[in-house]
Amino acid sequence: MASYKSLDGSASSPDTRARLANLYAVVKSRCLRVPRLASQLLIAAALLLTLVCLVPSQTKQSFLGADFSNYWKWPYSSTAPSSPIYNISSGGPVRMVVFGTPDVASPSKSKGKSGPSWTEALCAELRCSSHESFVPALDLPTQVLTSNSLYKPTLQKLLVPVADQTNLGVDYRHVGKQYPLASTADIAHQVSQFLKGPKQTDPPKETIWVFSFGTWDIWTLAALPREVSQGLVRNMVEHLFSQIELLYKASLSVDSPAYSDFWAYTNASLLESLNSNPSADTIESFRIVIPELFDLSLTPGWHTQRPTPPVPHSKAEHMVNAAFLVEHWNSEVSGRMDAWTRLADPEPVHDDTAAPKRPTDAQGKPYFGFWSPTGKAPGKGGASDNTLLVPYPRRAGLLTNTTSFVKEVIIESQLRASRLGDGLGRGKREDKALLRFDEVWTPCIWDGAASNPCKHSDKHLFYSPFTLGERAIREAARQTAEAVAMRLFAKEGEYDTAASGWRVEGAAKMRRAGEKSFRVKARSARSS
Repeated sequence: MASYKSLDGSASSPDTRARLANLYAVVKSRCLRVPRLASQLLIAAALLLTLVCLVPSQTKQSFLGADFSNYWKWPYSSTAPSSPIYNISSGGPVRMVVFGTPDVASPSKSKGKSGPSWTEALCAELRCSSHESFVPALDLPTQVLTSNSLYKPTLQKLLVPVADQTNLGVDYRHVGKQYPLASTADIAHQVSQFLKGPKQTDPPKETIWVFSFGTWDIWTLAALPREVSQGLVRNMVEHLFSQIELLYKASLSVDSPAYSDFWAYTNASLLESLNSNPSADTIESFRIVIPELFDLSLTPGWHTQRPTPPVPHSKAEHMVNAAFLVEHWNSEVSGRMDAWTRLADPEPVHDDTAAPKRPTDAQGKPYFGFWSPTGKAPGKGGASDNTLLVPYPRRAGLLTNTTSFVKEVIIESQLRASRLGDGLGRGKREDKALLRFDEVWTPCIWDGAASNPCKHSDKHLFYSPFTLGERAIREAARQTAEAVAMRLFAKEGEYDTAASGWRVEGAAKMRRAGEKSFRVKARSARSS
């Protein structure tokens, strides 16, 4: 019988070759032929996954639950690869809800820019579970205020003809045409829209509330008499915090969209620590973040797109007013936030009329935990009851100078261009971590040039006349994330670095758990 050499040099018979040929035919006709149904299922699954990835995070939350977004990689990442990784959702979902108006750290989407806003990038840095924004998408510059109702009577007074026509300096009738009353949603409308939303089926553990107002208030108020604009700033900020307190009280109701189910993600040991150690820090907090205002007169758009007022008024006068009002606004927010963190707890409002006014244990100490409506003493036997006595959420606020680095970037660039330096070393610093841009004044696109942007947008500090570029926006988010993680979330000793340039209003005045009154809430199903 003839034999043959295989590819590896070994001998093979005709019978062996025949068997191999038959085996190959079976594999080709059976195994390598994917059934049509299986291929269709694979294609459908791939299309479904692609579609879900394109759905906004808040939409995923509405239809699929708050925890769903944890399974998807956020498309926005940090500009600093070596920056710390914060994960505030490690103990339970933490959502971010944003109210405000467009600011310099929000991309100009109307001009073809699709990058993240600073709050979206902040949410990614902190690994929060979802991001929901009520900030209207508008073309800039625009008329959008913290409160339209507060601006309306002031504007009406300015439109009254001046009796003394010789004193043109008091004639502000042009303001009605150049800065008319807007119909854009202000904070009251945004908060109302949020609270009218459906009850959450799966509330997050905690919520970060962001309020970014004031940028375009200054744009408008800079054209008004100084004494008038000062009073309006005070009223606007007061109105802002009245809406914040409205959200705080709404967050106490299980049926409100503002509700966060903090205690559902805790265990009995936390309640025991509150009873044994009244100074425990780990209690529910209502956290707010408010960025300090950036002076719009430092943007290219202020000089090119601001309406020219009639003589004797001028843009230069408006620029001086804007710088003053920005400082005044930030000062008012700082003072109001300090006062807000020290507000007394609201009066208990619930149906449990039999609840004790001040529950105590056998030793007469304040008691937190499950309460027995049958009158039995609180203790281990109360764990089966449906009522939980917990402290009111602690008010915690962070005032962040989110875009303060922009001024440093501009100064550094101008000094370098002039080959100069100052006493702080600016103009000659060689720090590699320092953010630098080749162009700090000319934006990547001017008005109406969205179809023809610059070739290297990352080299421009400003992408559009009123908005920063993506690199700067991510840097603003990175710095804010550091402050939020360390000042509002970090436990003692968790981070060994200190953020510079941040203020935590009322941090030293936050009352501890032992000083808090209590509220009665229904026991969550997650606690059972």
